[in-house]
Amino acid sequence: QESPHTPWPRLAMASLMEMLNRPQESEAMYRVVLSMEPANPWALNNLAYLLAIQRRDLGEAMQLIQKPLAMIGPIPSFLDTRALVYLAAKKPEAAIADLERALETSKDPVIYFHLAQAYLQSHREKDAREALARAREAGFEEASLYQLERRSYDRLVVDLK
Repeated sequence: QESPHTPWPRLAMASLMEMLNRPQESEAMYRVVLSMEPANPWALNNLAYLLAIQRRDLGEAMQLIQKPLAMIGPIPSFLDTRALVYLAAKKPEAAIADLERALETSKDPVIYFHLAQAYLQSHREKDAREALARAREAGFEEASLYQLERRSYDRLVVDLK
């Protein structure tokens, strides 16, 4: 039986809603988790990510992602999320710095994809093509992206042709 005081089942449900392309339900569940455990780093990160990929409430998204970065430190997934907030806010240089730092300790293909987006936003098409090629070499697949991000991938591919 699920305890009414543990956030983990709700966190799992929020992630599932995200995968099912139900962002409103996912957001609501992350907010429930944060009402139960305001310093939950995964809920903070995931809600910031969700807001960033929808390009809304970017001030809140930045506040959310700064908390786990301060609590735990600059782990790649948190840097990647903050980079997405920067990208949504049209600050590609800050995004590039975070993504390059994340790639020092992770070779996550999705981070390379986000780096390609940041390079393109910074008008560095050659670097964007190279980052996308590295993403593919590292095993990147469009299907690994949440539905909300797939349009960004499609735009990136078209823009780099």
